Amino acid sequence: MGSMKTAVKKVKDKIKRGEQWRMTVEKRRYTLYHRIDIIKELAELIVEKVNLKNPDKILRIDIVGKYTGVSVLSPNEIFSTTKLALF
Repeated sequence: MGSMKTAVKKVKDKIKRGEQWRMTVEKRRYTLYHRIDIIKELAELIVEKVNLKNPDKILRIDIVGKYTGVSVLSPNEIFSTTKLALF
């Protein structure tokens, strides 16, 4: 969970002051934490208001096995794994 928190801290500034947001967590082949536990831990890092129905930004957490991707998207943007690069 520590590395996920570090990643969220790095991207949370993409949610600007006054913007409303929501978090989406997608998990595959990952059983260490339940989705709601991940949301609780990571959501406390962002002070802006949550809007589950019509957010300005979406904090998306994608977990596949031991790999995690963290992104901040506008609702009209699409997350695509074809654009991912491993560093």
